[in-house]
Amino acid sequence: MVKVVKESQRALEICNRLSAKGTDAVITSISKGYAIWLHEPEARPAPPTGSQSSSSKKRMNAPACTILDPYIQPRVCQIRVPDFAEPLKAIVIDGKYHRLFKVAETRPQALELAAKLGLRGDETVITKTDEGNAIWVFEPDAILI
Repeated sequence: MVKVVKESQRALEICNRLSAKGTDAVITSISKGYAIWLHEPEARPAPPTGSQSSSSKKRMNAPACTILDPYIQPRVCQIRVPDFAEPLKAIVIDGKYHRLFKVAETRPQALELAAKLGLRGDETVITKTDEGNAIWVFEPDAILI
């Protein structure tokens, strides 16, 4: 924004002078009158204000957590994975098996846990169940029983 003027005629004069110099200008109506804007082709957005901690930077790189619509009920099954001797309860989403990790009472608790798992590199899914909010972890080596 270059300038704000009260009269439309004055705004047009300024805009015409800028255009004569080869500068792209636009006039918009605002509560205080008319704002004159210039096109800045080399302008770049400013970085976000405030400092980010290293943990918040890590979260940005963490795998996303999928939250399923409560009306979508994924197929429940049993799987085996190399790290566990016992069969595990799992769900299938897009042909990928996710084992039940934990059921949290509230959605914020589930999201917090999913974020922690994401920092470890785990892909997670949250579903609504009768018991609460289930957190499921992707198991790439799972075998359907």
